[in-house]
Amino acid sequence: MNPEESSSTKEDVTRQVLENLIPFELFPEGAKELLFQFLSFKRELNKESDRGCSLLAASFLDCLLEDVLRIKFIGTEKHLNNLFELNGPVSTFSSRILMAYSLGILTKLQMQDLQTIRKIRNEFGHSYMIINFETDKIKSLCSNLKLITPLSHTPRERFISSVSFVAGILEFHKRTQAKFEEPEEDNLEGLQQENAAFLTLSNAEFQKLKNENSKED
Repeated sequence: MNPEESSSTKEDVTRQVLENLIPFELFPEGAKELLFQFLSFKRELNKESDRGCSLLAASFLDCLLEDVLRIKFIGTEKHLNNLFELNGPVSTFSSRILMAYSLGILTKLQMQDLQTIRKIRNEFGHSYMIINFETDKIKSLCSNLKLITPLSHTPRERFISSVSFVAGILEFHKRTQAKFEEPEEDNLEGLQQENAAFLTLSNAEFQKLKNENSKED
């Protein structure tokens, strides 16, 4: 049996065990597939080198953030693309993290862990040196991650644990987030009438004040 077949067999066994243990019928629709997709993603992270793990994890979270914000924002597809594409106000990982926090999608702690994950990604992505999760700077950043399991001891384990937690939160928001309500279109005729009435009133008050000043002179 080659490694790919072995991995596929293990995945099938894991899936069967979980289906026997977890009453998925009591959970929201799609919960089962979401869990298996997540486990598959986590396995991919574990296969990667430290650099590959950080880059793949950050890219995944970046895409999830975009998905959640696209669900929340109003506008046409073209309008949304302008927001998220190059030079758009939410075109970067950092800006998406900040926006999600300001909209109440992320808690402060989740935002802080995401920012730390982003910084770790940048350390790996911008360095030509041979570095890993035991490199002092990256190890120090991993020690700042809070959303971890008690079994996460090494810097890499802390990183993957935090990524997994935040990914679960964002996947939940993808399925529950409500879109902002688009405001009603302006009544141009009514606005014009209100504007004309305001100008008439303003002119009358101005003329009254001018006349009073003339009498005083």
